[in-house]
Amino acid sequence: MIKIVLCDDEKDYLQILEFKLSKQLDIFNDEYEITSFSNLSDLKMHLEDNRCDILFLDIMVGETNSVDWSLENIKNQKTQIIFMTAFPEEAYALSESKFCYYIIKPRLTEEMLKNALSKALLNITQRASNLTTIKIGYNNYTINFQDVIYIESLNNSLKL
Repeated sequence: MIKIVLCDDEKDYLQILEFKLSKQLDIFNDEYEITSFSNLSDLKMHLEDNRCDILFLDIMVGETNSVDWSLENIKNQKTQIIFMTAFPEEAYALSESKFCYYIIKPRLTEEMLKNALSKALLNITQRASNLTTIKIGYNNYTINFQDVIYIESLNNSLKL
């Protein structure tokens, strides 16, 4: 299961993003869980006790620059951070942080969201030796080898 966390102080935008992500993740056919926060203190408490595979993080949450905040508070190197902002000039410190993707909110398209998710999922599967992504037709599937009970190969077809 892919654990996704959203953090933005604009609650309306959180709802819109969650809806758009759900549509995209249904295309990827992955099991997922989305959790949303509107402040960094609640996010920090959540990250202390829970795994986060992909984090969508607004660059300015309240009065705090979350790029600087992430350098101090996100210890899990496997977490894929996708920074978001409505004001590109706020991205001055992105080069110092480790992030997967950068989204300008007013320009967010379904294709851009799909690309961000694809890159994050690819990074996750490359870092986790028990995960892999396979493509069937136009859909991508993330497979956890620990969940595989049976594999059969016959005439160029694979059954998991």
